[in-house]
Amino acid sequence: MHAKRTVAGTELFVARSQLLMAARAAGIMAFDTVYTDTDNEPGFKKRITADQRHGL
Repeated sequence: MHAKRTVAGTELFVARSQLLMAARAAGIMAFDTVYTDTDNEPGFKKRITADQRHGL
């Protein structure tokens, strides 16, 4: 894919959306990637909020 990783993670939006749609179609739960920036608690909370908005 050769996408640059960003703090916002927008480069993964399409992949996350496809994962969520496939999981819903299959009737199973979807899980996102691990949040690895352990020194960034505000970023972690922001990611959780965004993931919940998107249905993860």
